[in-house]
Amino acid sequence: MADKKFRWLRMATLAAMFLASQLGLGVSSVHAEAPSDKEGWQPSKTITITAPSNPGGGWDTTARFLQLAINENGLTNESVEVVNRGGGGGTIGLAELASRSEGDPHELMITGFGMTGSIIMLGSTYSLDSTTPLVRLTDEYQAIGVPADSPFQTLEDLVEAFKAKPATFAWGGGSAGGSDQVFMALFAEQLGIDPAITNYVAFTGGGEAAAALLGGQVDAGISGFSEWGDLAETGRVRLLAVSAPDRRVDPNLPTFHDLGYNLDFSNWRGIVAPPNISQGEREALIALITRAHASKTWQDFLKKNGLQDSFQTSDEFSQFITSNTTQTERILQALGVGSGSTAGPIVGAFFFPTLIAALLAMTGGYLGFHSIRKREASLAGNEVQTSIEEDEPEPSIPSFAISIALLVGYLVAANQVGFAIATPFFIVAMARQIGSRSLIRDIIVAIALTAAITFLFQEFLDVELL
Repeated sequence: MADKKFRWLRMATLAAMFLASQLGLGVSSVHAEAPSDKEGWQPSKTITITAPSNPGGGWDTTARFLQLAINENGLTNESVEVVNRGGGGGTIGLAELASRSEGDPHELMITGFGMTGSIIMLGSTYSLDSTTPLVRLTDEYQAIGVPADSPFQTLEDLVEAFKAKPATFAWGGGSAGGSDQVFMALFAEQLGIDPAITNYVAFTGGGEAAAALLGGQVDAGISGFSEWGDLAETGRVRLLAVSAPDRRVDPNLPTFHDLGYNLDFSNWRGIVAPPNISQGEREALIALITRAHASKTWQDFLKKNGLQDSFQTSDEFSQFITSNTTQTERILQALGVGSGSTAGPIVGAFFFPTLIAALLAMTGGYLGFHSIRKREASLAGNEVQTSIEEDEPEPSIPSFAISIALLVGYLVAANQVGFAIATPFFIVAMARQIGSRSLIRDIIVAIALTAAITFLFQEFLDVELL
């Protein structure tokens, strides 16, 4: 019965192999020399704008209004579409843009402050330096809100309670390392409170954070001013202050400056292209976005959503990204979650490839050792005490070569058609290769395993398998 166990061990190895291939092992460099300029470049196919989040968030809304501004005003002969690539705080979309779309000016992506924090916290292989910055588009100021029945009538009431118990005062907001948490840390510093001892509860979206605030799970909430929306207008949430430099957002809402705090902060959004596009392509894309920015469609979007116009292009935008990353790294280190902190390791999208690779190496080594021992025993004329099935093929160099070829073919296919389509075919083919003779069973197992892995990573780990 020993070799039956080894068959299942081989199947486990295969599962680890295709998981590792999908989660970022073996990435290529993105800093190759750029191609020569293409004078007078114009799009030759559909332009795709990736929103590196699920539908409905700030990145998605920005992408869709930019799409509308371009299409509605006929700014290019080619159409513009938006696709969502959520997961990993934007790092999944970033990795796809930097690796799969390198050199293609038809592939663009919305980015922003939240991605900067995710890159640092998850130790992403790629950063915004792996892209070609085009335009900074908007700023959104942060606001602190409390439920209508909260005892905190003013910001000073809240500050008094926060100072009294900084470790237990619960703040609610968006994802860990995002603009909400970083702003909370900056505010804590202003008050002389160590950010590392603060109690910040991260939620996956503004809706969940607002529900937790109204349900009394947190003492105060932090979000972009526009995201408070109807909750503030209907009186369910009371806003205490906004992080704008003046009362440009709402003349009736005090700023932190009004209340004696030297604190300006905004959650920015912009758009980038893949690495290694030509200078001519970059200039043409900036010109296209500049025309969209000047349109009434875009200006109405800014006004309706309470966003600030922070238009910057090219090198100026690149310099801003550098300074913003430096500030974010400092704050996350102060919180104990950034690069170089003394906190424990962050388990994120890039933790699993390392773990899977280690398991794959150990399992493969064990199987190889077992195969060699069997062959040596056979050559020596010793009978191997196993109940190996007659139809199960013995390990051989041709069999190994076919398995490697299938894996390479899978990697190519997965890059072209995606994880969900390529993986079931790969599992079935490899199951046949290692001796399975039940095609229907293999198909059922392949589909079920692919669906289960996809659900696990997307729903519980917030990692989208590409």
